[in-house]
Amino acid sequence: MVDLKNKRVLITGAASGIGRSAAVAFAREGCRLMLVDVDRPGLDSIEEELRSPGVDCRSYVVDVSSHEQVREMASDLEGDFGGVDVLVNVAGVGVMGEMVDTTVED
Repeated sequence: MVDLKNKRVLITGAASGIGRSAAVAFAREGCRLMLVDVDRPGLDSIEEELRSPGVDCRSYVVDVSSHEQVREMASDLEGDFGGVDVLVNVAGVGVMGEMVDTTVED
């Protein structure tokens, strides 16, 4: 088993569902968590739940469909945590088509 203690884990879509469950699972492993979602109340709820037993976590309201917001988030995470060790990308946007035809705007 891989030792995840103190690894810096970024989870998008962390306010509910699979993202929230992933946050709880990584917290049990002793990870430092960066929780991202567009749902501020949901983020506040999971952050409160995880912090009460002493988990190091911080939440960020980010719309991952916005290239500008994602770039700003990356800068914030670098400053706040010094980088990311593990990415769990649960949030996303759906676009139909060939990958080679997909633009950043998509």
